[in-house]
Amino acid sequence: MSGSRSHAIFDVVIIGGGASGVTTAVQLLRSQSGLRIALIEPQKPGLGIAYRTKSHEHLLNVRASNMSIDPADPDSFIDWIRARKLPYQPSDFIPRLYYGQYLQDSLDQARDRSLSSVQIISTQASKIRPGTYADYSVLCADQDWIEARNIILCLGNLAPQELQIPGVDCAYNEAIISNPWQIGSLNRINKLREVLIIGSGLTALDIVADLQASGFNSKITLLSRRGQVSQSHAPNGNGLPTDWRFDSTPDHSLRSLVRDFLRHVRIKPETWRAQIDALRPHTAKFWGSLSQTEQRRFLRHLRPYWDTHRHRVAEQIGSMVQKLRDTGKLQVVAGRIQSASAEGERLRVTVSDRSRAQESQLLVGTIINCSGPNEDLARHGPAIIRDSLSCGLLRLDALGMGLDVDAYGRVRDCTGEISGGIYAIGPLRKGTLWESSAMPEIRAQALEVVQCIQSKARGRNFFETYQL
Repeated sequence: MSGSRSHAIFDVVIIGGGASGVTTAVQLLRSQSGLRIALIEPQKPGLGIAYRTKSHEHLLNVRASNMSIDPADPDSFIDWIRARKLPYQPSDFIPRLYYGQYLQDSLDQARDRSLSSVQIISTQASKIRPGTYADYSVLCADQDWIEARNIILCLGNLAPQELQIPGVDCAYNEAIISNPWQIGSLNRINKLREVLIIGSGLTALDIVADLQASGFNSKITLLSRRGQVSQSHAPNGNGLPTDWRFDSTPDHSLRSLVRDFLRHVRIKPETWRAQIDALRPHTAKFWGSLSQTEQRRFLRHLRPYWDTHRHRVAEQIGSMVQKLRDTGKLQVVAGRIQSASAEGERLRVTVSDRSRAQESQLLVGTIINCSGPNEDLARHGPAIIRDSLSCGLLRLDALGMGLDVDAYGRVRDCTGEISGGIYAIGPLRKGTLWESSAMPEIRAQALEVVQCIQSKARGRNFFETYQL
């Protein structure tokens, strides 16, 4: 090992400084005195993909009242809003740019008040190896090594899946935007030419909101496999109450749960949001109880419906989308791109339209990839994940959607052995928990990992200490 930080030893190294990493760092800083923490993040901490936006059109998809990063202080975000005299209420969906600021301020405040320390290392981590002076060594992109007693992987979602369109080179065609989250990527859109958006979920609706705010004056088409568009939250609340409960379903198989759920929806269709929300406390347990065959059946057949009904947008975004559809400025097509070809400065796109059981053609100025995060960690994950998989330090979960972890976020190696000091938080646990990307789940995971590390530092077994 070489470099100016080659012998720096930290109690905890957090890799990734988005919402998951900052939430974990804050909870560690508040947990006990004397910890040495490193946070490895090339960008400014707190400003991950979701929160580095500067657009007021990009809103949180959860009400402000449920966005605190601290389970012990559920009003933390609300208090932050009030302290800055921002014109929002606890039931509002706040612009995401403010949440990024809240994450940054929370980290600064926790650091100022803690007897532990956190060092921000503005680079990327690329490898994990056995340590010389501690359990692990982490190689950073600048070729410096740092040592860690514990490592927490908080790497968030991957970039969108790569587009593959017969007839065009998606990587080099100026009419194709492969990653809409790259800064300035939308600037090259001609506002007078039609846009085709691949996907109809949350990211797609963010882009629709962006286009409308920019004065876009042409037609937008959303194309997705099932043509399911993200639904909106109920106005001024979570919808009407329901008497349906997950535990009321006697047989918790996928088929019986769907049948029981739909039966209640047919009886009280106006309560579907509350019925979806009633599943939330049980989702991880139910997901883990399904066989791999049933999990794959869910992903193949039900996932588009789950994603668009469970992960809802703010009411004002839903109203905007409905108005655009009513006026014909926005159309939603269920199908796939068959091919595309250049026609002047535009692209002629052939689409297989499932609803019409035929092919149709669109002439568009831009295609925007909003197909959702890539879930192929082995080929497209960050360098540190790909390297750790190849050397056997980590392994994928059974579905290949994330890392194989136990119920407390401890990773398993290629033999199935549980690591004593490497943890995963957030989307990396999706294959195990299914729901693992929203703040309520992230803050609970962070607290659990912090309790593990806290007990380890005191020489006690976490599972005995907390009677798990």
